[in-house]
Amino acid sequence: MNWIFGYGSIMWNPAISYSEVRKAKLSGWARRFWQLSPDHRGTPAFPGRVVTLVEKADCDCWGLAFRIEESQWDKTLEILDEREKNGYTRHFLEMNLAAGSEELCVTYIARDTNVSFSPLPSAKETALNITQATGPSGSNTDYFLRLRDTLESLQVYDEEIERLNKAFVEIDR
Repeated sequence: MNWIFGYGSIMWNPAISYSEVRKAKLSGWARRFWQLSPDHRGTPAFPGRVVTLVEKADCDCWGLAFRIEESQWDKTLEILDEREKNGYTRHFLEMNLAAGSEELCVTYIARDTNVSFSPLPSAKETALNITQATGPSGSNTDYFLRLRDTLESLQVYDEEIERLNKAFVEIDR
């Protein structure tokens, strides 16, 4: 196994060496903006929001799979362990590459047991939080827009992104 599955910022900013990238999906998982980001897209005083995965039987989460050379595997995991440190842990899951094959991959998921896991009751509240947060990695709005644009370029419909997109429009009115 030498695949990394990215479903958030890893898609547009992998910051790792890879030999191949492919569109892929994890079945039974949904992308959600339920993870606080006090270290990248916000601050400890005003955390932003980034995506994590939650189990949902009838969903597919599309993203990108990065194939890592065996000689780079340990270094890659070291880099990603540091990057995804705020509540995320490594998970080994089966993914489906768009070409049809099934592969074992590593992905990082922030579970509901970590202190930064924080769903908000409405899309509007989530969108407001996103529009107001900025951290060392940039604005939280930029994170959302890059995620939306990346999924659009992959021709992926994602219910969470669409729900938040509508909320952003309502906020701008």
